[in-house]
Amino acid sequence: MNRAAYLSIRRQLNFEKENSRLLLRLGADSSLYLILWHLLSYDGDLALLGSQTIMAILFFRAFSLMHDFVHLAQSPSAKLNLLLGRVYGVLCLLPFDAWRDIHLKHHRW
Repeated sequence: MNRAAYLSIRRQLNFEKENSRLLLRLGADSSLYLILWHLLSYDGDLALLGSQTIMAILFFRAFSLMHDFVHLAQSPSAKLNLLLGRVYGVLCLLPFDAWRDIHLKHHRW
């Protein structure tokens, strides 16, 4: 696909950034972290299985959001995207700015 075809398709899609969606995602993550913290206070196989499952979900969500922050796609504010990207980069154990530079090169035409 050439750049003109890509841009034609992209104009037809809705990429509006809303802080309300971002707040919902951050709230869901916060809830999962609270559940995880609570589970980690228990002993037993079921608590271990539950906490490991939640950690896997949180890691996937953190990476997905960090990726969206790289593209400035979560909030209308570029500064907020970059700030939260750095926070989520820590959660993913990735240096956000270095990963952002490398990843954006992957998207260049």
